[in-house]
Amino acid sequence: MLTVAGCSTTAEPVARPSPQVDKERQREHLIADCMKRRGFKYIPFITRQDALTEVQARRMAGDYSAMHAFRRKYGLQVFAAFVYPFDKDAGGSAAMIENPNDAITTALSGTQGVAYNADLDTCYAMAVKETTGKSVRDFTDLYTKFGDAYMAALERELRSYPRVTKLTADYAACLRARGYTVKSESPTDIDRVVARVYTGQLHRIGREQWGKPDSKENFYPTLTAAQAMPYFRREIDAALEDLECGREFFPVVLPVQTMVDQRLAMEWGLA
Repeated sequence: MLTVAGCSTTAEPVARPSPQVDKERQREHLIADCMKRRGFKYIPFITRQDALTEVQARRMAGDYSAMHAFRRKYGLQVFAAFVYPFDKDAGGSAAMIENPNDAITTALSGTQGVAYNADLDTCYAMAVKETTGKSVRDFTDLYTKFGDAYMAALERELRSYPRVTKLTADYAACLRARGYTVKSESPTDIDRVVARVYTGQLHRIGREQWGKPDSKENFYPTLTAAQAMPYFRREIDAALEDLECGREFFPVVLPVQTMVDQRLAMEWGLA
């Protein structure tokens, strides 16, 4: 199965200021009204956002003990989803927040589905423009542009922290000493080096299962907890190695990431 953004969410919830929630709610109701005028039903889907617990806040601030406890249980949240399918912290599929519009689109015929998706793209673009002033083509375009804006803003913000270059270089040197290939010493990329090893394994399994071993696309596999466990055990070890290498890096960079993410999410009306 191909991974598709937007149908549900398993990301760890982060408390957002109420104006952002208002933008999301306004956008969803604008989409519903627009789709109704076009003869389709759309249910406003407001992403639930729980307030951060103290432990979550510590982990997002780069606290070593909080990060260690989380990684000891969930690794890098790659194969954990199969081992703990009902745990949202693991990204378990059974813990996903279901989008009620998935049932609507599933019930449509092929022709109706094409028309529905085309109208939804138009309505989504209109609603985003109305609520944020941003020009996008559709849901995917919004998240692509948000991601680009986030990375650019994070790069600019981190340049104002003199220690970051040295901390990133030390992090990279430690990873290389442990056998990892580090192609970039960018502070916005270094913390994904180890995770990409395991997401790469995950998608290779998916391509093999779907008979597409040479594909460049990311396929999501079907795995039981027992099948995922050997990969997961190695992932936990790697996650703890990564934490040790980034022990000085995380308390400096993660709070900046959170600050930029919250600011940009407000601007773009995203949860």
